[in-house]
Amino acid sequence: MGCQILDRFPNFYLPVHSSCLSKDTWIQLEEFYEFDSEKLLQAVLSGTINRIGLLEDKLTKDLLVCATHSDDLTEYQLELVQESLAALS
Repeated sequence: MGCQILDRFPNFYLPVHSSCLSKDTWIQLEEFYEFDSEKLLQAVLSGTINRIGLLEDKLTKDLLVCATHSDDLTEYQLELVQESLAALS
């Protein structure tokens, strides 16, 4: 479970029952996209995007720290991740 930064593509592994996800899950960290938070929330509220659940704060922090090791983050995206980490602390 957790951060796998030495794999070909950095990823974060969540075994079944370790989070709100119902299956073993690999979160790949080789591509990052920026979303407008208001538009994303609207998509969830309208049913366009189905929210499965929420990750616990500690798991979210671990995932964000793992993401900081990715070579594919721009400087701007790294700043956003670090701001998110600071907000969770």
